[in-house]
This record gives sequence, C-alpha cells and structure tokens, in this order.
Amino acid sequence: MADKMKEIMERFDEIAKESSIFGLKVGAIKEEEVGKREETHSYVNESEVYGRDVDREKIVNFLINSLSSASSEANPDVMAIIGLGGLGKTTLAQLAFNDIRVSKAFTKKIWVCVSEQFDVKKLTRSIIASITESECNLQDMDSLQRFLREKLREDRFFLVLDDVWNEDQEKWGNLKDLLSGCAAKRSKVIVTTHSERVASIVGTVLPHLLTGLSDQDCWVFV
Repeated sequence: MADKMKEIMERFDEIAKESSIFGLKVGAIKEEEVGKREETHSYVNESEVYGRDVDREKIVNFLINSLSSASSEANPDVMAIIGLGGLGKTTLAQLAFNDIRVSKAFTKKIWVCVSEQFDVKKLTRSIIASITESECNLQDMDSLQRFLREKLREDRFFLVLDDVWNEDQEKWGNLKDLLSGCAAKRSKVIVTTHSERVASIVGTVLPHLLTGLSDQDCWVFV
C-alpha cells in the first residue's frame, strides 16, 4: 500500500506542475480565506455531469463492497478524494451520495461541509443536525458525543466530509475517536480535499486521485 500511495502522490505532483502552465494556483491557503468558500450540499443535477462514470463506480464500489483490514466495529473505513480545485471532487462525492445502491446500503447518510476551521465540536453539531434534520444546541463535548452515539447506535452510516483543509493530525484523531464505536461495521467516510497530507492522515484505504476530463469528454462543453 505504501508503494501505491507513493505512486499516487507522485502523479498528483505531476498534475500540480502541469497546472502551472495554465496559470492554476496550487499552494497553502490561509484559514480565513478557506472560511469564505461557499458552503456545499449533497444535491447534484446528474444531467449536467459528464465523464465521471468510472470515478463514480470506484467510489460506489468502495462504499458498498470493499472492507479494509483496518475496518472494524469501532472504526469506519475512510477514503479521501484528492485533486486540484475545480476538478469536481465535491460533484463526485455528490454522485456517490445520491446513488441508489448507496442509499440502499446505509441506514443513515450524512453530509457535512467542513471548509473553515476544523472545529470538532462544531463538526459534531453539524453531523447531529444532518441526522436529526434540526439544529443542535448542545454545548459541551460530553453531551454531544453521548447524543451522537445514541443516534448512530447500530446504524451503518455513510459520512461525507467535504472540502477538508485541516492538516492537524491531532484534530482528526479527536473526530475519529468520536466516531469510533458509534456505528455498525462497514460504515464508511468520504473526505474530499486538495491536500496530500490530509489524504495520508485520514485514509484507511488508498485515496482516489481525481484527474481532469478526457479530451473526448471535454468536447461535450464546446
């Protein structure tokens, strides 16, 4: 897996270098800039999406079929979708989220747009709000974790954390600990990110590297 991960990251570096030819900017973004990004949601108009069938099938296969050696009753599998901005990471996650096969496989589906600072307490409230479809006003972490465990108990869940920028391993560990033991085996998490480091921190399986559309698919837009 280590060799495959290295190969993926080398390919990502190649794409990043090639992007400079077209004036695309790759680099660190300040947290205050990230916070200004538009909030995403789970809906997608599939009729407006082209050239992502293969990517979609790979993500769906991970969600409903695959199970890594790291997966257990306590720890859901996590896959990162990694790629440059504007390639369609969020759209790919939306396609998987709304796939009928995925909907049948999971008791609960949860979509959380992270974007801004990786605040575990705020993320927990967002996860709970997505499950209950109502605002969560719990303030202390203990109450939040107990409420979340109650809501996810014995449920196979699928969680999307969209637009993750946090590269602090400790913060991710805190969220992972919170999710551990919450749900049934074969629960899954998808994380979309531009960051190689985020992908290496969160992933329990190899990341899905999203590249540009083929020349043939690009002609659809001409």
